[in-house]
Amino acid sequence: HCISKIGFLQVQKPATPSVSTVLGFVDVESRQVEKRQGFHVLCHLCKLGFGWIPCPLSLDLSSAAELAEFNESSVLCGRTSGKTVFLVSSEGGNKRVLKTTGNAQRLQHECDVLEALASIPGVLRASALFNVEVADGSERHKRSAFLMDCCIAVTPDSARPKHFADFASILSQAAQRNVHHNDLSLDNMVLQEEGLDGRGVIIDWEHATKDQHE
Repeated sequence: HCISKIGFLQVQKPATPSVSTVLGFVDVESRQVEKRQGFHVLCHLCKLGFGWIPCPLSLDLSSAAELAEFNESSVLCGRTSGKTVFLVSSEGGNKRVLKTTGNAQRLQHECDVLEALASIPGVLRASALFNVEVADGSERHKRSAFLMDCCIAVTPDSARPKHFADFASILSQAAQRNVHHNDLSLDNMVLQEEGLDGRGVIIDWEHATKDQHE
């Protein structure tokens, strides 16, 4: 199950993500790039919010003690039903990502997976689950949530061969622990918020599975 190489993709038509071309590969161990003819960009990532729709959701920062230090929140992506991701920030400049959903069992599963993979560089740690209130117009909903570090999206200007080697290494090390992501997409490949030299990170492990055999 170990991954030895990962391909660079160029999405030809962002509105049709299935149309793509493999332009090259990175070897996980040597981190050397094997370029194919015509290789001219690492990837083209367009955050159009596939599967997401604009939604008038707002987070009640006073609904949980875990959010006491934060005074601002904004929706990064979300649905009026299902998963919503907020960016929360404090006056001191501390920023965190808050992931919420009405499915507490699925969110707890993701927390358990992240804990199992915590020793792998490029796997973020999540806080313990807590409850928050999210407002949708005049309606209020109680949802489970956890906090984690902020990351930045991969773009054609920020992508580097080392980042894709990081992604492949994460998947390979997870596979060695018999854990499989099962929902890998360009949207789930991000960078730690430390500039262009930041480490590649894989997020959204909620659909991950673990083989029964060791």
